[in-house]
Amino acid sequence: PFMFIFNTDLLLINVTSWWHGVVIFVTGVLAMFAFAALTQNFFIAKNRIYEAILLAGVALMVLRPQIFMSYLHFGNTFVWYTIGLALFGFTYLIQLPRVRAMARKGT
Repeated sequence: PFMFIFNTDLLLINVTSWWHGVVIFVTGVLAMFAFAALTQNFFIAKNRIYEAILLAGVALMVLRPQIFMSYLHFGNTFVWYTIGLALFGFTYLIQLPRVRAMARKGT
């Protein structure tokens, strides 16, 4: 329920098209995954400091893109959703070699 405080779009008030609802749902799930990975300090591998900062940025960027739009005067919510998704994917990609190395070692 606390996610509704951060992003009131999740309540689906004034959502008039199905694709907008899908975008809100997908970005909400993405933000919750990023927030959970941040608080548990584990995504697909143990988070390093810079990865935790990236995950915090992703969660904030996807939940409250208005913050970035007002400070940076750039883009709209969909642009920031896309940037957040890209950073989430980037975090996955930078952790992937560590996971593969641990699998080779048998740890």
